[in-house]
Amino acid sequence: MKSVLVLAGLMYLVSWFLPAVEDVPGWEAFRYALADIWPYGGPWGGGSSTWYEGLVWVTNALTNVWFGISLTSLLFFPHRFLRVILWGLVLAIVLNAYWIALDVKNNGYPSSLRIGYYLWVGSFLVLAFGARLALKRRST
Repeated sequence: MKSVLVLAGLMYLVSWFLPAVEDVPGWEAFRYALADIWPYGGPWGGGSSTWYEGLVWVTNALTNVWFGISLTSLLFFPHRFLRVILWGLVLAIVLNAYWIALDVKNNGYPSSLRIGYYLWVGSFLVLAFGARLALKRRST
């Protein structure tokens, strides 16, 4: 199980430096997602156009905090809060899929998302798989 968790952590880390949207690296896309609460004049300007988008973007950025909490918990406290971690990761994956829906809405298909984004979402999937393995191991 530890190898699955290490893989998830490596995928996550690498995703921050690869292009996530067009030629923008993951760390900058994260920074932009927080522009409504932490002004940023990056490549796309700053902030969302509606309060709803702002809420979704900030919530989406905060899924990164959940990833860190989940990975740390699974590595160092592998028998605690497994259901909460697993369902929190599932919710994070659903929230993170928002960017695919937004890209499809704007372009008709996901055209501007790049490898960094998919690696980032994939890291959440792999971590959820690790949480599921831990849960299954605990119940047997």
